[in-house]
Amino acid sequence: MKEYNGGWGPETQLPAGVDVTGTPGDEVFTVFIPYSLLNDGSFGWSVNVGARNSGGTKFSQYPVDWVRWAGAGVYEGTPVRDWWVMDHVTEITLDCEDKLPHPSEVKQMCYKISFDNDTTPWLTDQYCGDFGGDMKGDECCVDPQGLPYAFNFTEDSLHDLYWRCEDRLGNMWVDEVEYFKVDSVAPTTTKNITGCKYWDDSQQLYYVNCETNITFHPTDGGPVCAVGGVTTYYAWDDGNLTLYEGQVIKPLADGIHTLAYFSQDALGNIEQMQYEDDILDCAPPVIENIRPAYCEYTPDETIEFTVTDPGVMPSGINLASIQVIVDGVADAGFSPQDDCTTTDGGLSYHCLFEAQNISENKTHIAVITASDNVCHSAEDVKRWTNWVNITLTHEDQLSVTCPTCKDACTDTGCPFLECSCAGLPETTDVWVDLIPPQQMCDGDTPYTVPDGTIVDLSMSIGGFYWPYTNLPTVNGQVHASTMPNPQAGVSQVTATTDGLVGESEIEYITCHVTGVWVVANPETLVANGTDTSQLTIQLVDDWGNAVALAGANIELGLDLEGTITPDTVTTDANGQATATLTAGTQTGEATITAEIQGSSITDTTTVEFTEQTIEPFDDELAIAAEQWTLVSTPEPLNDSETGNVFPGDFVLLYNNSDESWIFPPATVDETFGYWVYSMDAETIPLVYNDDPLAVPPATSLGVGWNMIGHNLRQEMSIKDALLSIDGSYAYVLKYTGSGWDLYVAGADNTGPGRFNVMEPGVGYWVYMTQADNYAGLPG
Repeated sequence: MKEYNGGWGPETQLPAGVDVTGTPGDEVFTVFIPYSLLNDGSFGWSVNVGARNSGGTKFSQYPVDWVRWAGAGVYEGTPVRDWWVMDHVTEITLDCEDKLPHPSEVKQMCYKISFDNDTTPWLTDQYCGDFGGDMKGDECCVDPQGLPYAFNFTEDSLHDLYWRCEDRLGNMWVDEVEYFKVDSVAPTTTKNITGCKYWDDSQQLYYVNCETNITFHPTDGGPVCAVGGVTTYYAWDDGNLTLYEGQVIKPLADGIHTLAYFSQDALGNIEQMQYEDDILDCAPPVIENIRPAYCEYTPDETIEFTVTDPGVMPSGINLASIQVIVDGVADAGFSPQDDCTTTDGGLSYHCLFEAQNISENKTHIAVITASDNVCHSAEDVKRWTNWVNITLTHEDQLSVTCPTCKDACTDTGCPFLECSCAGLPETTDVWVDLIPPQQMCDGDTPYTVPDGTIVDLSMSIGGFYWPYTNLPTVNGQVHASTMPNPQAGVSQVTATTDGLVGESEIEYITCHVTGVWVVANPETLVANGTDTSQLTIQLVDDWGNAVALAGANIELGLDLEGTITPDTVTTDANGQATATLTAGTQTGEATITAEIQGSSITDTTTVEFTEQTIEPFDDELAIAAEQWTLVSTPEPLNDSETGNVFPGDFVLLYNNSDESWIFPPATVDETFGYWVYSMDAETIPLVYNDDPLAVPPATSLGVGWNMIGHNLRQEMSIKDALLSIDGSYAYVLKYTGSGWDLYVAGADNTGPGRFNVMEPGVGYWVYMTQADNYAGLPG
């Protein structure tokens, strides 16, 4: 009889009808069937059968190859000769029983054990010494007092067990040889990662992506015998164990994940749990901050961009993968190792280089590609042009300005002289437009010109009022105004940006008298008998240009109570004359008539005689739509931050010290004038700082042109408003929205194109002949 305690067997299916019963003294006999043979999907070993001593349990209904039992069990039935056991664990018990009806008692039990080793083919003497007995020949024999005899195998091998029993009469019962395959070595499991992976030596971890596949490959251990029947289990991040059945395992969401796994063989040899951390990066890189921008004009051959690896646990950018192809050419002068830098250990790279062979005036295409360290890729395509058409818009003819005239009518007896030049300033606004190629960049997207693109302006004859170098574009456009020019001829006007040139012409012409203008300033008088307006009379030609003709007599008339002094005037060398209109006490519209003596050439203007009213300043600024407005604030503002005063508008401040533009200035100061460009007409409310302790405003003005403001909330004559810089300035200019009005210090500033009053809310140009301090007056 053979007993097994904690062993495995048999190797073949249990034969039908075999009884497995408990050893006397055991209350419950338990049988375990491996997980892979169960139907309920439970993990580990499951108790399937319990039988008490009094009964037996049939196992023919379980089609199993392996059965494990706990406790001492007796297996009776068809002999089984081939067993898998665990060394140092499975106990083998040998016993002899002399059969009835006439037993003569057992004399001895003898056995011998083989070993799968050519050097030591038998281990009988070793086991005899370890577990007791006497060597008799090649057998280890034990007398009845040593029975039952128990031992376990101590090495992995295929052992042949020979044993026999002998009674005192010499009767011998010999058991056939039984084979024991001993395996106590657990399997070894290898985790394989297929797909893209990146080993981070600093963290001693792999980065993988969402497409990475993980598989397990277990190998049963043992130098000689391996029982097989290996099952493998795994778990993510301390979760539940899952049976591995050869399926592909994919990582979870972005982040660091721990994969635990182990295998066990059919004998229950369990591998120590293995833990491996992997970092999952599923976010592709991002290519951004690309310059030139998409569908943009730029003459610069510099290409700039940033490649960033986003996500929860980015693996970083593969520097060698960054590539730039310009106009289909991979070798465009770009080297990621030389042209890209990182400040965050490779999570992002900023790249900057000068592209080669793109000087041709056309649409250029740059294809930028990059990958992260786990094979995610990104691509961006940018189109731009380095060519732009420069157009100039202005008046084509202007009259010249000079003081001399010649007699051209003596033979015909005509009373007028033809002049070689005009007498008053003749200017024009010059608008420069940068127009990229007409074809679309991509679909319906046109090319654009970035705001701030610098344009230089020049004229071959004459010049511009305000500085005309380094003008920044707004909506692809710049604007300047010409100064009066005394020289007749054709002036070449040139606009240049980064080597691209646009040209146009302005013709300065001479003129002769065909008309007369009369202008009143102001056009409204208080009907109090003393209020006056200055009348300016100017000889003009067919185009309305002023004609410098001296000696023309002009008679003046008035149709309402009041006086004109003198009522007949004679033009000076500029073709101009002045008179004074004094209002009467009658209210109404007065018509003033100017007629050149000896001709039918006349002109009229009107002046309103009204009751005296005072128009207060509305404390707001009116900004025109899609054109420049020159403004100022009469008092310090409560919130002077430019973006809060002019939200969404383009604001320029001129810096006299280096003849440059500040855009935008940080704050709005009441001593300065500001150019404001808005896409929509708007009204800007002004909220003042009413601090009574505030020091009156003042600023330093340098030699040349300066932009200033008017520091009062009411009108004031220019002479009085600029009293602090009296003697230091020559000209003051006011922009009307379509041209310029001029004030000349020390001159008679009446007539067309002249002004002599500064208004609140308006900005002005002042030309300084020497540096001085401009002090405003408290409002």
